Amino acid sequence: MYIKVISCLKAPSGGVVAELQIDQEGLKANSVLYSANSGKRWKVESRVLYSSFREVQKRFPFEKIQVIRTELSDKNKEKLKLEMCAKENKKIFQYYIKAVGHKQIPEINESLICAGY
Repeated sequence: MYIKVISCLKAPSGGVVAELQIDQEGLKANSVLYSANSGKRWKVESRVLYSSFREVQKRFPFEKIQVIRTELSDKNKEKLKLEMCAKENKKIFQYYIKAVGHKQIPEINESLICAGY
């Protein structure tokens, strides 16, 4: 399975919202991702959907979903919806992940491997 880190943002809860490009349809909750370079690991907690876009976001039947509430103006909402759809067409999705045994986030452009998928 091919997984590339596009971007990461630390979440207030201590986890990370990671934008990942994957070559399959989704990641199961509790899957473990590890860095091919450093060996560091992250556990997939859930797929992130945004309340303003969830009617158009792709869903996969085995994923655990976490909806983040978003309030946007109509102008911004339409622009961001188009951006979200374009990313999903490139198989780029957002996931909430947690570090295992460390507190670091994955590096941008890093390749991750999914263990126990």
